[in-house]
Amino acid sequence: MSDAPPSALLLLHDGELNDVRELLESLGRPAISRRAHDEASPGPWDLIVTTARYALARPECLASGPDGRVPLRVVITTEDSPT
Repeated sequence: MSDAPPSALLLLHDGELNDVRELLESLGRPAISRRAHDEASPGPWDLIVTTARYALARPECLASGPDGRVPLRVVITTEDSPT
């Protein structure tokens, strides 16, 4: 068993990524969900998963955290997207 702290995972969505949240939970990796209207600020995230719409609308959530750590960012789309 590793002594490393658990990764900080953020899902930025309005419910469309609930299946991703459930998948992460089933793997023992719960994530914090933030909705579009929630106050947003950069955090100590290791991974941010969001939709293209929120990646463009909420860039402050995708920034490096106060510790300078740059999170891995994943955008999920359901169709071909020009964004």
